[in-house]
Amino acid sequence: MGAQLLILAAGMGRRFGGLKQLDLVGPARHTLMDYTVFDALRSGFDRVVLVIRRETESEMRSHVEWGFGRRAPVRYAFQTIDATAGRSKPWGTAQAVLTARDLLTGPFAVVNADDFYGAPAIAEMGRHLTADRRPGWAMVGYPMIETLPAEGCVSRALVRVENGWMRSIEELHGVSRETLPDADARVSMNLWGFDLEFLEHLERGWQDFLAGEPGPDDEYPLPTAVGDIVATTPGRVRVLEAAGMWCGMTSAADGQEVRRVLAGLVAEGRYPERLWVV
Repeated sequence: MGAQLLILAAGMGRRFGGLKQLDLVGPARHTLMDYTVFDALRSGFDRVVLVIRRETESEMRSHVEWGFGRRAPVRYAFQTIDATAGRSKPWGTAQAVLTARDLLTGPFAVVNADDFYGAPAIAEMGRHLTADRRPGWAMVGYPMIETLPAEGCVSRALVRVENGWMRSIEELHGVSRETLPDADARVSMNLWGFDLEFLEHLERGWQDFLAGEPGPDDEYPLPTAVGDIVATTPGRVRVLEAAGMWCGMTSAADGQEVRRVLAGLVAEGRYPERLWVV
């Protein structure tokens, strides 16, 4: 049995202005997560879990059943908004992973629905999780410079690496090509690999976060949760090198570049124009 692919697709898309998880950016009406699943099914993964919101369930199921749902079993977990805490958005990616806890049965990778990670990165994670040994935890580290837009500032999770292991991870804001902290800096773009033991650590971190009485706009991101664990138990997260490229969609303006990249990869023969031909 292969590894599971956990796709985080419950984001609100406020800056994007819509449901970017289902934006059809590929030449044949494919989403970014279609390409991620296509790569995963060639890299040791054989099951998919989607974390979504109830109000997008019909659209999500319709797209999945038309596409990769014909190639692999797909199960759904639902991340809700805690209205009792005065919130208007979910608690963040760490809580999204815990939402799917009962559906995870072995080693699993975590990805964002609105990012393109590239076949080499997905394959590297697949090799790590399906190796004939206890896989442990891992993340794919991308060169920061290759994840920055040509203009403007973004936030990035800077990873400090020591002998191939994550030493720390820190969220940086306002990063641009002009303010790059280190030419060799590596960042996490939320391509993680875990075993089931990780969920016990994550649950403890989640409860500690709630005990701190977070405000209505506070979130508990997955990089923060992993960073807290690494701070007390170093040598837990192996940093895998990304040999390919990354691109993603934060705002609607990113769509044009993503479409250009995917069209180029199809033209080069890296992907078929239609991913899910039966």
